[in-house]
Amino acid sequence: VRVTLYPLMLRLIGLGLDDLNDISLKALQIVKNADKVYMECYTSIINSTVEQMEHLYQRTIVLADRHLLENTDTLVDEGAQQDVVLLVPGTPLFATTHTDLLIRCTEKNVKYQVINNTSIYNVIGHIGLYSYSFGRVVSIPFFSDGFRPQSVFDRILENISNNLHTLCLLDIKIDKSYYDTNGSSTNRFMSANTAMHQLLEYERTVHSGVITERTKIFVICRFGCHDQSLYYDEIRNLLSTNFGKPLHSLIIPARMETIEEEHVNAFFNKGNLV
Repeated sequence: VRVTLYPLMLRLIGLGLDDLNDISLKALQIVKNADKVYMECYTSIINSTVEQMEHLYQRTIVLADRHLLENTDTLVDEGAQQDVVLLVPGTPLFATTHTDLLIRCTEKNVKYQVINNTSIYNVIGHIGLYSYSFGRVVSIPFFSDGFRPQSVFDRILENISNNLHTLCLLDIKIDKSYYDTNGSSTNRFMSANTAMHQLLEYERTVHSGVITERTKIFVICRFGCHDQSLYYDEIRNLLSTNFGKPLHSLIIPARMETIEEEHVNAFFNKGNLV
């Protein structure tokens, strides 16, 4: 007989950036004692299979897709009657979906708790930049016929005009099949190469002179994972680089402060790959 150690509520728990071992000890105990465990499966990924996580967490995991989280109150209603956990790759509340869940909890008087973990934001200090030197985060979507939103490039230009760095998150399109099949051909991850080509295409349209092949940027590959790689170089030298498997991100720096520049140069002093 399992004894419930925690009050009934909905808990959003961050899994970190690498694999099942990144969960905190506190969160692990909560998961093991939960009545029901979901895992959000469309905003990011974790480098473990559902079976591996179920073995460690000692709970069956239900994959939660966009429809379940955005179009139903299933988790909120269950959180009023059971101890429910939603596992989130990275850390919760980066996605508006997670914030909306908490708003619905408040509206229905359902208690909730958020347990954070590592996120892509941790790379900022890792490479020597200051968090307060960053502007609005930009998401770069896949181009398609008739879909090339100018607002993406405009936000980068706005940040740079205010001397603020830009963290660029690259588009991913995944669903339950990523975990069901350990990598389905229907899942897409934007590479840093594609993102750079799209930025240069924007530049050819607006002629801002801000992002060119000689612009130095950071490429972040699988940050927080055992095989992470970080690059800092001119775009022209990075365009043909094989950055390996996802996830990739970019940082487009504005003018760095003296200490930032010293830290970055020290961090990358053995070349452009770390």
